[in-house]
Amino acid sequence: MNDKSSESRLGEKLKSKLKAFAKGFVNYLKAKEISTFMPNLFENMLLNLFVWGAESESAVGDSINCILNSIIRIDLENYVIIEIDRDCHNIPCYIKKQNGKMHFSSFSKVLYNNSFEFTGEFCVMWGIELDSKSCVSEKIMAEVLVDFLQKCLTSLDYLDTVETTDWEQKEHMYNFDIFDAYVKKVFFKLPIPSEEIIKKLSYQHYEGSDTHAKVYFVDEEMCKKIRNSTELTTVWFDKEHEYLRYMSSRENVFSIRKILEICKGDKDNALLVQTGGSDKYPIVAAIR
Repeated sequence: MNDKSSESRLGEKLKSKLKAFAKGFVNYLKAKEISTFMPNLFENMLLNLFVWGAESESAVGDSINCILNSIIRIDLENYVIIEIDRDCHNIPCYIKKQNGKMHFSSFSKVLYNNSFEFTGEFCVMWGIELDSKSCVSEKIMAEVLVDFLQKCLTSLDYLDTVETTDWEQKEHMYNFDIFDAYVKKVFFKLPIPSEEIIKKLSYQHYEGSDTHAKVYFVDEEMCKKIRNSTELTTVWFDKEHEYLRYMSSRENVFSIRKILEICKGDKDNALLVQTGGSDKYPIVAAIR
């Protein structure tokens, strides 16, 4: 396997497998209706696979390093592989420099066995890059996706998984649900009330009707900007008023649900809940 033609054939075969893997991944996301839930995710997302040969003293290890010392960027719309040549020793340094710009999976090593004629070990990491237009929800989803991708890529032998059913089997295998993982990460990362409180409010009926209202969680600085704005009609609930309610309290669920009724019926209506400074999350205003 040391001759150039053999290396080229193996390299093309691996790229073909990676392309099939990316296509299956996108089909899976579309089947899960991620594109409906987050319409800008695909438009703004660049999927990167960092691949380099594990250090080895064998000729097989050297051959792998000749084939895949690169960052492979995958166009998720056209399933095109774009290979960026890099020295294998420079890739970890490049990854470190992307801190804050890209969402990474953990580092791992995977095996590839080409019909038992060529066996080798690779170092891999997934990275999802989002542009500046992406919102917080898309960034959190990107972290969820790289975590799942890392679970799915345990061996390069199992890359050609184009069918959605293959990915659904992976979900079952790893006891993974993409929306559940997303929700858990949202509550872990964002300064918002607990999942228990939000669920109680969501399930709470008022005079037999469901909840259809918006709540904005904003910091003190944003509250000041909104208070000084002349473009919004805002009713403020100051501390001296008896109507002040805290979203962190289970006892306030029914009264908060009642307040949410004033935000129904118009797309611009919303409650403002202040974050930072405490963990009580006071409802400070209603935008009408």
